[in-house]
Amino acid sequence: MRLAHTLLFLLLSVSLKGQTPPKFEHFKIDVDAPRISFFDAIEHVEIIRFEETDHSLLPKIEWYFETPLGIAVPIAEINKPNSIPLFDPKGNYLGVIEKEGPGPEEYKNITDAWFHEGVIELYSSFSRNLQRYTPQGQYIETKRFKEKVFGKSMTPYQNGYLFHQRNSAQLGKESFYHELAFMDKNLGVKKWAAPRSKINPNPFNLGWNFSSLGEEIFYRKPLRDTVYQIIGQKLYPRFKFDFGDKWVWNEPNSTENLNKGIKLMLDTEKVIEVLSTISEQYIFLTYIHYEDRIGKFSKGYINRKSSEFFRFDLRKKDKSNFELEFLKRDGERLAASLAAYDFEEFIENLDEDQWTVRGGFKLREILYSENPVLLKIKFKESLR
Repeated sequence: MRLAHTLLFLLLSVSLKGQTPPKFEHFKIDVDAPRISFFDAIEHVEIIRFEETDHSLLPKIEWYFETPLGIAVPIAEINKPNSIPLFDPKGNYLGVIEKEGPGPEEYKNITDAWFHEGVIELYSSFSRNLQRYTPQGQYIETKRFKEKVFGKSMTPYQNGYLFHQRNSAQLGKESFYHELAFMDKNLGVKKWAAPRSKINPNPFNLGWNFSSLGEEIFYRKPLRDTVYQIIGQKLYPRFKFDFGDKWVWNEPNSTENLNKGIKLMLDTEKVIEVLSTISEQYIFLTYIHYEDRIGKFSKGYINRKSSEFFRFDLRKKDKSNFELEFLKRDGERLAASLAAYDFEEFIENLDEDQWTVRGGFKLREILYSENPVLLKIKFKESLR
């Protein structure tokens, strides 16, 4: 009897421990904070150039993922052919997944893609299916969703998938009232989560909704200033980026209708969206706002130990910003993409011992290419 009680106590302890909410971190963000030089904060940059061919001309790098053969860079722009060029680790072109179309082994668009359990998986929101390919890009199979869902982001999770549901499901369906779906490996919904108390009619969702840090999985709700951590099938508030009165969605009527939301975004110059790249020490932020009705992507970082926010100075000689996109954490480095036309001036801000080109390619090959480059940025330990 005593043994039975002991086992019951241990099981209850494990269960309760698994339900313990994670630490909540609240950061105040001052968009008018003094700027610090982005280049003064850099210790070293590894540059990866991507070979330019007829099948690997990259308009921009929105995200990438690694495979056993190298790097996959999806092209998923509206009104342009969607494909996934494949490169070796040095950026040499290997091949391409290029099956856009209405056929049984084709996709109508690429919404998200990743490498998981030995295969490349491609989610197409217009086709409402998930396709699987070998690392070399050969088609394997197509899996179709069991229910009518429509979203932007999807990620493998616990022998299945996490799916972000957009507002555009049919009215009256359960999916319309929830933002998240936990799916099994056959794309059947196991559980709906993140119920919507009020739907924001503004159909904007920049960046990606899911990210990770080690075993931790994070979910960013569109047009919200809070990032949630997913534990089991529950969501817990994890990080809040507090812009105070500079956050447009604090306005009383901001989500009343689409026209009011758009007018506020264009005319108030307040922050409309915040994207985050999370590491153990720092959180790198991109926050979006308008100035004179022109979209601005400002950047900075948070020191998680001190909770302080620092604003990066990324201005070029002409006072416009470098077209630099923070993509994800890559080991101890921050992975970012840089537009081809900004590369020459960017590299001029670094000393020769602060950068290397993977594969030893000469700068000339990068300078005369239309492809953006991938940067793996290591910051100084003295970064405040």
